[in-house]
Amino acid sequence: MHIPQLFEFSIGGYFGPSYEFSLKSGELHYRTFADHFEPKAQAVIKLSGEEWRSFREAIDKLNIWDWQTRYEIPALDGTSWALKLEYADRSINSSGCNAYPGDPPEVSAGDEGSMRFNSFLKEVHMLLRSLDFAEAGSFDENRFDEE
Repeated sequence: MHIPQLFEFSIGGYFGPSYEFSLKSGELHYRTFADHFEPKAQAVIKLSGEEWRSFREAIDKLNIWDWQTRYEIPALDGTSWALKLEYADRSINSSGCNAYPGDPPEVSAGDEGSMRFNSFLKEVHMLLRSLDFAEAGSFDENRFDEE
């Protein structure tokens, strides 16, 4: 089956928008936060088997399974992210602070992240359909729309 057993992903920072996703009872729970982690919006998304299959194929192509456990460039602020994803045959638990999996998977620094990480963000964005999320292709906190 293409539906993960566990899927938790978060990205953001104290001085900008943050996003959080978790899989509960087969549904993707999505929450957004404004500055200072002030709750902003939430939604529950019921994805089709085809959407999950497409996501799994895409992340397999990106080979997220070889990401390191931790990527970090110490700083007092910035963008943090965390991913826990588990299928019956593969799992990953990876996180970072101002650093991202590179191409190949060494540390890639900067707000732009890496092509591989940004490709992963695009795949997460596809799961959200039309809901607000970081601009596909890079984490852009200016994309956080008021509704």
